[in-house]
Order: sequence, then structure tokens, then C-alpha cells
Amino acid sequence: MTRRNRRDLSSEEHQLWSRVRQTATPLHVDIARIQMDGLSFQPPQSIRVKSEPARIPAPVATKRPGDNNYPAAFDRRTNRRLGRGREHIDARLDLHGQTQGSAHQALHSFLHASHRKGARFVLIITGKSGVLNRFVPLWLNEPAMRAHIGAVSPASPRHGGHGALYVRLKRPG
Repeated sequence: MTRRNRRDLSSEEHQLWSRVRQTATPLHVDIARIQMDGLSFQPPQSIRVKSEPARIPAPVATKRPGDNNYPAAFDRRTNRRLGRGREHIDARLDLHGQTQGSAHQALHSFLHASHRKGARFVLIITGKSGVLNRFVPLWLNEPAMRAHIGAVSPASPRHGGHGALYVRLKRPG
């Protein structure tokens, strides 16, 4: 790779560059440390430096789907039957609009109640993006919930696709 030969800017070019920098709006908000050609750039007062995003605490369960003891996935036939509506979904839980804490409590209560009632298949709707979509599979791996779960699988597009999960519950015993 060859290096470009850089030439020094003339005083006229420095003045022009200074005017351009003062009128330009940066693409990235975190510009406090930009330095070019030995000149430091201070952002205008109208631009706020972005604060660090709030940290979301990690869920209690840290296992991933590939780890041991994670609920198994459905077999292909069962998944197809659920997607086509040939297998009955006994109960549904929609977690849209809930906070992380209330969604965790609702999921826990829902699974216990559904298991006690003898439900076989339940649908949990998390939404396609956001915290709940990432955390619900981890919560399902917690020992208190895993005790009632036989298998977990992504829902078909008919029931919410990537924003929902089918859960097969174990028989009450």
C-alpha cells in the first residue's frame, strides 16, 4: 500500500477550512475529540454530546439455546401443524408494552397457570425487536420456568414470526 504525499495547506485554504468547519453539522454526535492536521475542533454549544446509554441489567439466566438443559425445539411436523392451525394453541400471552420486570412476572404467572390448567401449547408474543424479544428465551431457561416447559420454537408468520414463541408445556404430574 502506498502513502499519499500530503502537502501543507496554504493560509487561504486554512481560512476556508476554518469557515467550513464552523458551519458544518457533524454526522456523529461524539465529536469532542476530533483532531485534524494538528488543529483541534470544538463542537458548537448547540450540539450536545451524547450521554452513555442506560445499562440494562442482565437476566438471571445466562444460558444460550446451544447450552445443556435448554428446552428442546419442536420437531418439524409439530411446528408445521401449529403454523397451519391444525394444532390447537391453548393460551396466549401478549407482552407488548410491558416493562422488563412486569413482563417477567407475567410470563412466570402465565406459565404456571397454564401448566396447572393442563394446557399443551401456548403462544408468547414478545414483539419483533427490543428487550423482551431477547430476554424471554433466557427467562424460559430459568429453573422455575424450565420445570414446566417441554420445548420452545419460533412461531410461524401467521402467529407473529420472529416476534413470538410457541411453548409446549409438560403434562402436569
